[in-house]
Amino acid sequence: ENHAIELQTLETEAKGYKASKEETEAMYKEMKAELDSTSMELQGLRTNTSGSLKEIGELKAHNQELEAKVCQLESEKIRLEAQRDQDRDAFDRERKRLEEEHAMLTGNHATELQNLEKEAKEHKASKEEMEAMYKEM
Repeated sequence: ENHAIELQTLETEAKGYKASKEETEAMYKEMKAELDSTSMELQGLRTNTSGSLKEIGELKAHNQELEAKVCQLESEKIRLEAQRDQDRDAFDRERKRLEEEHAMLTGNHATELQNLEKEAKEHKASKEEMEAMYKEM
């Protein structure tokens, strides 16, 4: 009879342990499923982060290219401004030279014109003298 009670107690305990084991296994499966889901989520975040980091790297590289292009364009602008200033100075010097040459030529023409008028008057006077001498003869 003691053995029967002991056996019944052991069977009840075994059932309790079995129920507890099944409950623990169910909780384990549930937690494992949560862990797997969290792991997949984490992997997705890592993939997104990796993609974002790659994108950030590409954007930084593109930004550096653009900054280099801006520097190149600024240098070209400075060079062109310097060239423009040199061209303007050369143009101003040439214009001044041409103005001086024009003034000199204009002055020379005026002097030449005066000389020709003087010569014409002399010829006219000489012609009149000759005509007067011719008439006297």
